[in-house]
Amino acid sequence: MMTRLRLRFTEDKTDHFRRKDIDQSRICAALAYLLFFIPVVIQPDCGFGRYHANQSLLLLILSTVGVVVVSMVPRAGPFLGMGLMAFCVICAVRGVVLALTRRANCVPVFGGITIIPYERAA
Repeated sequence: MMTRLRLRFTEDKTDHFRRKDIDQSRICAALAYLLFFIPVVIQPDCGFGRYHANQSLLLLILSTVGVVVVSMVPRAGPFLGMGLMAFCVICAVRGVVLALTRRANCVPVFGGITIIPYERAA
């Protein structure tokens, strides 16, 4: 009997959103990883799309600021920058897959930061 090991290093926030909103905006949420503002402009009232827009914006900030800062390190900077960009690309592809499969998991390490609000005020 083979057991499946599943690493849980990101928080699952799928239950925060209504199933109807998820079904209506999953394509738009996946497109957020190409241009983060697409769900905010096309479906501004949908929390699921705004959540993925927030995650995409976090990846954009990390890749831009992180590569600039890391590239200042002598000799090892370019290699660290390539590693950081590979991490961001992998996280973006993972985000697209999660959006298309109707799930909302945070980006590893810094995904809990909220720049674009996605939860409705009660």
